Amino acid sequence: MASARVEGSEVESAVEKSLAACECAVLAISGGLDSMALLTGAAKLPVRARKTISVATFDHGTGRAAGRAAALVARHAYRAGFLCVSGRASTVGRREEEWRRARWQFLRQVAARRGANVVTAHTLDDQIETVFMRILRDAGPRGLAGLYAESEIVRPFLNLSRATLAAYAKQHRVAFVEDPSNFDRRHLRNRVRLDILP
Repeated sequence: MASARVEGSEVESAVEKSLAACECAVLAISGGLDSMALLTGAAKLPVRARKTISVATFDHGTGRAAGRAAALVARHAYRAGFLCVSGRASTVGRREEEWRRARWQFLRQVAARRGANVVTAHTLDDQIETVFMRILRDAGPRGLAGLYAESEIVRPFLNLSRATLAAYAKQHRVAFVEDPSNFDRRHLRNRVRLDILP
């Protein structure tokens, strides 16, 4: 029980510290476990701090799970008192890079309109995976910086493991949608996560 309290405190402290540094923040919430933990942590902030926070979610149009995730995000954002801006892909891409490009175009547009920083739920695990992928692609010194190289994006969980967020989500009964594409080995990140890294 003690470790669960530490994990909860760790997650919420990371959210509070990162968002305190932002004049205005747009939370990028996909509906997956990590991002719903971010939304849950932000919802626990004092009312005054929450006034400068909004939520953005993007439906890639890839199937029922994507639609359910977008609906879940909108519902929970509303309950927390956050404005939620939803976007949807105009065409359904087949490659992970296409999804990422469309998602980030949407997120940056939302953030620019509000004069806000984009805040994501990337974890230490994501950082390790990104560096490993860039090594495989021979990305050079900047590539080895991984997610730290993208300094305009706020990432509260970059020093926290995915397991820590999972424990937090379990403790707080955080609802989330598991994206089936996370297990599709046609995508390099999934192969790295499922087959290469421990």
